[in-house]
Amino acid sequence: MMAKDSPVIWQATELSNSTFLVPILMLTRIDSGQLTPTKKLVNCDCDSELIDLWLFTNKSPNSRDAYRRDISYFLAFIQGKPLTAIKLNDLVAYQLALTESMRLSKRTVARRLLAIKSLLTFAYDTRYLPHNVGQLLKVSMPKQDVTQRNLSEYQALALIEAAQEERDRLLMRLLYKTGCRISELIQLRWSDVLDYGTGTGIIKVTGKGNRERNVLLSGAVWDDLLAWRRGASSDSWVFPGKGNNHLHRSSVNRLIDRLTVNAGVKLDVSPHWLRHAHVSHALDRGAPVHLVQANVGHADMRTTQLYCHARPSEGSSQYLPD
Repeated sequence: MMAKDSPVIWQATELSNSTFLVPILMLTRIDSGQLTPTKKLVNCDCDSELIDLWLFTNKSPNSRDAYRRDISYFLAFIQGKPLTAIKLNDLVAYQLALTESMRLSKRTVARRLLAIKSLLTFAYDTRYLPHNVGQLLKVSMPKQDVTQRNLSEYQALALIEAAQEERDRLLMRLLYKTGCRISELIQLRWSDVLDYGTGTGIIKVTGKGNRERNVLLSGAVWDDLLAWRRGASSDSWVFPGKGNNHLHRSSVNRLIDRLTVNAGVKLDVSPHWLRHAHVSHALDRGAPVHLVQANVGHADMRTTQLYCHARPSEGSSQYLPD
């Protein structure tokens, strides 16, 4: 007997002068009155081709690397098992490994699981897979707690001071001074750096959702950025890496790991912590919330307002006349 909720199409079939209703699974469909096999909507011969298509169909360039990493972690966990063989047991086992063995944050666990669910849904919707096991796993993204990534001004400046190499110090200063995501900074080309000739200028960055914004810079950090160019062509990377590629984010992660040790900052700092520090410290020093929002590229002002810290010694009554 078929499950009650199984998606079926019922086709009338005559047998022995009697008419019976025969259940047909959704692997087939009625098309112009004829029963025809359901065909894939994608021309992918293997899982890797489908994953590439999923990334380029649904994700912005700045998000693809993160989603690809999330999927690669899962595929490594299931030891290369094909998508067609993935069962709910695999997803639950991976969820337990993320939360218990790897001890990742709730938001990181949710992000990795949601990436898998998105891929499996895409594979099902395009008929690459006959079923979507991902829909059986319930996942929700916890609210962001910005206090978990809170650097003091002293700690942020200590990390910058610990950087001895010119490139490293400039990169750390830009992370803190601009509040840009690391993916935005390492993908900068010199054509994105516009000098006003008055000691100020802007860098043009492309953030989430391919949204472009201009970030104003001035003072010593702007002068140091221009000095770092040393005649490089406009299409060159501001922070070049190996070969013709830009600096990889993993190199930045390793750099910050070294700097936290040298600076005596006993926290598990990532590049994103400096973005959080920029927002928190700018707001604490009186920067208008709408200006900070525009500078860091938050699509929703409520995200920026999460960083507005209420202090026990402060209240709105202080701003009203007696």
